Amino acid sequence: MSDQGESHRKESGKFRFAIDRGGTFTDVYSECPNGEVRVMKLLSVDPAYPDAPREGIRRILEQVKQLLFVVKKKRNHEPLNCTRKPACEKKLCQSSELF
Repeated sequence: MSDQGESHRKESGKFRFAIDRGGTFTDVYSECPNGEVRVMKLLSVDPAYPDAPREGIRRILEQVKQLLFVVKKKRNHEPLNCTRKPACEKKLCQSSELF
């Protein structure tokens, strides 16, 4: 990757994600705004979370941005509602899902 692409990514303040969802595992690759690269491997199906790609993204955002996301179980495909509230030293996001 060129230095120009790296500096553009840092300046944009955005995350970039690439996700490979397989039958057993889901791999989440992230290029963070600070230039850091994070990789996470999760079970593709796990009762602990409703969707592996969203769970991987949620975990990386928590680690990098110091946010705490509380995920509520989604019922009957209700619309999503995400708000940030202060919680101790972290920000709290309550939603059925992240996206």
